[in-house]
Amino acid sequence: MLAAVLFIVLDLPLFLAIASAPTSFFAIYLIIYMGHWIKTIKAHNDLNNIDALYSGRKAFFVAEVINDAASHSSDDFMFANSNYEFPLDSPPPEIVGTIALNIKSDPDMGDPPTSVAWLRRMAVKPKYREKGIGSRLIDVALSHCKSKEFQAVELITSQYHDSARNLYYRKGFKMKKSYKKNLLFGSFPIEMYRLRKDLKEVSSL
Repeated sequence: MLAAVLFIVLDLPLFLAIASAPTSFFAIYLIIYMGHWIKTIKAHNDLNNIDALYSGRKAFFVAEVINDAASHSSDDFMFANSNYEFPLDSPPPEIVGTIALNIKSDPDMGDPPTSVAWLRRMAVKPKYREKGIGSRLIDVALSHCKSKEFQAVELITSQYHDSARNLYYRKGFKMKKSYKKNLLFGSFPIEMYRLRKDLKEVSSL
């Protein structure tokens, strides 16, 4: 993309435009890395301020290891909310997954105010992926939303999260909108997706 812009718009020699390709790939990698880094920093800030940020109908859930086996299944993990306290004589558990629920501040689909939950902070440590943890975290979050009488749940994900997006689809989320998020003055457009799930048929755990 950047090479084409340099060649067509700036009239650079073709070999110079082509030579810019590695720079383009590096820039894309750097943008993605910075995005994940910023997301990690925000997640840590959330963990340090759970009580202030996720009170009332909001929630923050974690998946923690309870059985340190060589081969884990989702039954080897505990899914707890921010109010759970481990006994003081127990070692601190390892958090391997998180998911959070906020209240969507700008309902734009004909819903009453504060009736739509906003799913965020969905993450599972690489070592523990493909063990059903993400699926269980979503189930816990949806059950919470139903118990708090939310009418729907929405989230935003990107083209670089295919596995997560496919999981959301399996959980009943549907595409409501797709749009491009332009980075570096439009040189690196990223496809973004807003997904939504109606909670009428969700049953509490």
